Amino acid sequence: MSKLSGRNTLLSMAGATAGVFLFAFSFCVFLRPLGLYSGGFTGIAQIIHLVFQDILKIPLPGGIDWTGIIFWMLNIPLFLLSYVLISHSFFYKTIVCVCLQSLFIAFIPSPEIPVFTDPLASVLVGGAISGFGSDPDLRRFRRWCGYSWNLLYQAISQVQRRQDIHFD
Repeated sequence: MSKLSGRNTLLSMAGATAGVFLFAFSFCVFLRPLGLYSGGFTGIAQIIHLVFQDILKIPLPGGIDWTGIIFWMLNIPLFLLSYVLISHSFFYKTIVCVCLQSLFIAFIPSPEIPVFTDPLASVLVGGAISGFGSDPDLRRFRRWCGYSWNLLYQAISQVQRRQDIHFD
């Protein structure tokens, strides 16, 4: 491995670490305090956590949010599939990112009083931070942001044309 590719890998992993931290931060600070649910495996992990804790009344050790640990366990089949079907380097990078995200979700404390009491404001701010963290290359934020707004505009335009609705 050359110095340049090693440096690129290190920078890529540093960006990925910052990204999963931003995602976990937005989840812990903006969604969890209001009892809002995320999508994907994080949301499924929240539901499983709710079932164990509130419905089945199974006591879970305190001090951490078990959503992060459940999220990690849900990803185990995907780890195996990525190793077999995609590539070994993708597998290793995925392991690192999912482990870090699980730890961040488990250990980042949520505020007792929500930052925003309005769920819509919380979702918008949390979604913006989470979306920024999900960008694979944080240096391209301006391009990503413009691209996202362009896609949103196109989607609204198509809905308007198909259903003859106007958002005026």
